[in-house]
Amino acid sequence: MKIVLLSCCAPCSIDMIYELKSRGGEFVVLFYNPNIYPLSEYEKRLDAQKKLCTELGAELVVIDGRYNEWKKGIAGLESEPERGHRCTVCFRHRIKFAAKWATDNGYDTIATTLGVSRHKCQAQVDAAASAAIDGLKYIHINANHESPITNHDLYKQNYCGCEFSLR
Repeated sequence: MKIVLLSCCAPCSIDMIYELKSRGGEFVVLFYNPNIYPLSEYEKRLDAQKKLCTELGAELVVIDGRYNEWKKGIAGLESEPERGHRCTVCFRHRIKFAAKWATDNGYDTIATTLGVSRHKCQAQVDAAASAAIDGLKYIHINANHESPITNHDLYKQNYCGCEFSLR
């Protein structure tokens, strides 16, 4: 099994990276988050993900940009509440991108940390994944909303990431 772990941020990915490392096998952490706003927030989250992956010896692939493409995809859903339809569309967009990246790069399995945050719903992420993975295997993550980051000095955000979740 060759796994792509789509990660939203370092604090949400830490448990899964430890688990994947303990299993052995090949995996990569994919940081594709065109929804994160503003750019300074994106940079803080990316820096923390880089730091964590370096500390744990996990390979990291970063796909930058594409904010305008993401924003077009959620157009008309800006007023949706957190955990509403905007989030479903966002999850589907990001997971679909990760699935295509996985297929193009020889991976056969997807996992994602998008539902780990207390701001999100794991069942909603799982449903979006089943609609977006297109034939790949999917690893469900048991969301642990209080992931221990005490051994790592990591930036921990206080909102999901998009400009509409800042409300």
